[in-house]
Amino acid sequence: MKALRKVLISLLAALFVLSGCSGGKTAKINTYLINGYEGYYDLVYTSMFGEIFGEVAICQEKEYITQGSACARLLIDNNSEFGSPQQDGDTLRYASFKYDTIHYHERFKQISNIKNFRIDIYNDTPCELEVYFAAMGTEKTNYFTQGAVLAANSWNYLTFEVKPHFFDENTFVKEYVFYLDGLDALPNKKGVLYIDNFRAEVYESAPSAPSAPKDKELNFNGIEILNFDDAGDYDFILTKNNPPTEYLYPMFYAQSSKEYDGSLRVELNVSNHKNDVWAEGNGYDILVSKAVLEKVKKPKTISVTCVNPSGVSRYVSLIISSDASQMTVKVHIPAGETVTVEAKDLNFEHITDLTIRIDSWNITQKSRLYFKNLQYTV
Repeated sequence: MKALRKVLISLLAALFVLSGCSGGKTAKINTYLINGYEGYYDLVYTSMFGEIFGEVAICQEKEYITQGSACARLLIDNNSEFGSPQQDGDTLRYASFKYDTIHYHERFKQISNIKNFRIDIYNDTPCELEVYFAAMGTEKTNYFTQGAVLAANSWNYLTFEVKPHFFDENTFVKEYVFYLDGLDALPNKKGVLYIDNFRAEVYESAPSAPSAPKDKELNFNGIEILNFDDAGDYDFILTKNNPPTEYLYPMFYAQSSKEYDGSLRVELNVSNHKNDVWAEGNGYDILVSKAVLEKVKKPKTISVTCVNPSGVSRYVSLIISSDASQMTVKVHIPAGETVTVEAKDLNFEHITDLTIRIDSWNITQKSRLYFKNLQYTV
């Protein structure tokens, strides 16, 4: 009897699992190689910006290959002896290389079907470097920017999540760009990177938007939109530049952090200070997913807490939009202080867009901000 009972329990459990799986539809994912640097044309299809001095070549040393029979060896020389240390008045601060989608399969152009991008980089230098990855459209439109630290003298297997639910099916990418920073710290300002296996995980059909995170317990401050105390909250934000311009490089990214009892850590780097980059409204944007905003009904206030541990003050805005109107609240965040940015007396039935914007005009050195407790009251 006990044996029969165990069999019945097992069958019921299996039926439960099957019924649970059939309740949601998961789009099939395939991994496609974009560039494996197997030969000359793979180098041709990688555009090096004019600011780079040095050389790029095919390398067949097995210890630097993660797929196929070759990789790319990128020698960066940041010395001025190979030319002027400035181009059009801009200090040669970054090395950059890009992949123009005109050379690749159509599947890599439609960003709404891409789950993530992956690339393997061996940093053959004694210094940590920073790499930024951006998707760009026509007219210098920046769709998203992400980043990571390249550990010294080691492999770095990088993944950049796209978060396709932020994009409609008509969002097409013109080029994918990598920016490298930290070159000035290299011995003799020279360094070598080995690059291989640039690839993408692609949905074979349009993926459904993720379910919004469940509300946690209410507190005296309000109702959670995203408290950033859970790593899953990171899936519901997107980082990008504003506005589209060739003079504001996408040199920032955000990551989930355990600091300050859970927060969103934002790494800021120096933008390319030229022409319109100083204009009011230019900045680094953190967009909140519409999947989260659907639960925000008739808010009276919306607020977020910002921690500024740096020695330089920052300016942070909350930009709140509905179908009919928009409200912007900008607050000064003094150096070393924690400030709540709050929009009050709202008169919106619902929210269509919510953006946290960090002014870029006074970012003249690397710095960091933390955000937490994005909340609303009714």
